[in-house]
Amino acid sequence: MNAAWDWLPWQKRLNERTERVVCVAAGRRIGKKSWLWRWLENQAFNCDGLGRAYLAPTQFQSKIATDAYRTNLGTGIKTADWRHVGALYALAIYEPAYCDPVLMRILMKRARFVRMAGTPRGRDHFWSRWTHGHMSGNWYSERVSTWNAGLVSREEILGLCETLPPDLRKQEFEAVV
Repeated sequence: MNAAWDWLPWQKRLNERTERVVCVAAGRRIGKKSWLWRWLENQAFNCDGLGRAYLAPTQFQSKIATDAYRTNLGTGIKTADWRHVGALYALAIYEPAYCDPVLMRILMKRARFVRMAGTPRGRDHFWSRWTHGHMSGNWYSERVSTWNAGLVSREEILGLCETLPPDLRKQEFEAVV
C-alpha cells in the first residue's frame, strides 16, 4: 500500500475495507473468479490476462469524466498511485450508468472523507469537479453520512475536521461541517 494512504489512523482502517477497489486502481492482480473481476468485465472496464483492470475510455462520454480520465490515467490504470483512486471516484460519480451499485456503494459510503488532493493540476482538481457535480444536480450521494455507513464514527470525523486547516479540510471532507 502506498504510504500516502496511511497519513491518519482511521485511514489505515479504511484501506483494509477498500483494498479490493484500491487493487484495481493500482493495477494489481485480481483473481478471475472474484466478484470484482466478473463485475468489471461487464461494466466500463476491460480486464487483461494478467488480472489488471483498465478503464475503457471510449465508454465515458461525459466531458468531465473523460477529462479526469485523460488527465490522471493516460491509457489505463497501470501504476500503484493512490491518486488513481480519486480519478476512479470521479468517474464513478459522473458516469453512474457505467458503475454498478456495488462499486458505487463502496465509493460513496466513504464520500465524506475520500482523498482528493495530489492530482497533476493541483489539489483543487477534483474539488472543482465535486463542486460542479454538486451544483449541477448530478451528485446524488451528498446526503450519505459516513458514520451511517459504519466505517468511521461521527465523533472521530468531526474531531478530525476541527484539527485540520480550512483548505485541507475542504479536500479531505466534502460536506461534514
